Amino acid sequence: RVIDVAPKIMTPVFFNSGTIEISGIINGIDVAAEEKLFAFSDYIIEGKIGDLMQNNSIIIGKGLADKMLKVKGDVIKITTSKGNLASLKIVGISQVGISEIDDVSSYTSLDTAQKLLGEPTNYITDIQIKLFDMTTAPMVAKEMRATFDVDAIDYQTANSQFETGSSVRSIISYAVGIVLLIV
Repeated sequence: RVIDVAPKIMTPVFFNSGTIEISGIINGIDVAAEEKLFAFSDYIIEGKIGDLMQNNSIIIGKGLADKMLKVKGDVIKITTSKGNLASLKIVGISQVGISEIDDVSSYTSLDTAQKLLGEPTNYITDIQIKLFDMTTAPMVAKEMRATFDVDAIDYQTANSQFETGSSVRSIISYAVGIVLLIV
């Protein structure tokens, strides 16, 4: 049922740029696994995913870059929830297309995220699983929850708000189209 898995670290941080301080999230990813399973490079509008392999590098969301007036090549200061301070070089800008994600998310390598948090190299917070059949995700999540006593969230539950918004937009589009045709 499982194609492959990818480890991940998600941690809340503050992005600091001069007097600007914005709360956000750093996603520490296994670069090769993330690219193989989720084609993350499709969402990078500046830079390359391979650049994350450099020490102390980060790819930030387009909304975050716009808010902080940062571009590729700039250095961004980060404060972790543990109070650790770090400076990371922006090696790319990503744009998923959902402003709630682009305004707060950033991506770094798993190693860099572990160093930021002062954790050992075997520390992760999430395991992402890609299935052959996505429709079985709710069942597999329930099974993982029961078997391993972990929090398991399937993609449908995690993205339910987005799915509802898409449905509403589709209904509105059809309604407007029909009204225009009638007129």
